Amino acid sequence: MMGNVMGIPLRWMSEEMLQKYLMEPLKKAGLDMVSDKRIGNITCPILMMHAENDHVIPVALARKLKDAAVAAGRDVKYVEFESAKNYKHKFIYMAPDLSSLIP
Repeated sequence: MMGNVMGIPLRWMSEEMLQKYLMEPLKKAGLDMVSDKRIGNITCPILMMHAENDHVIPVALARKLKDAAVAAGRDVKYVEFESAKNYKHKFIYMAPDLSSLIP
């Protein structure tokens, strides 16, 4: 978490504190953030869209999640938007062809 942009507000915490007071309680509550393992439980078709230049969630994680879905035999459509489109983390909705991507 600390290596991700989302961890910036928590930088004052040591890794030990982060694990003890945030990650362990989340894990005990069943919120252990293992999407690549949980995606195999999804039974409906999956549409994943990700921008190559997403600065919050690295595109490598999106690709890993897609690969996990495929490996689990899920019906998945993965659309990756090239950096030149500059959609970053939250502007995919501006893609002019978005409606044609959604079945």
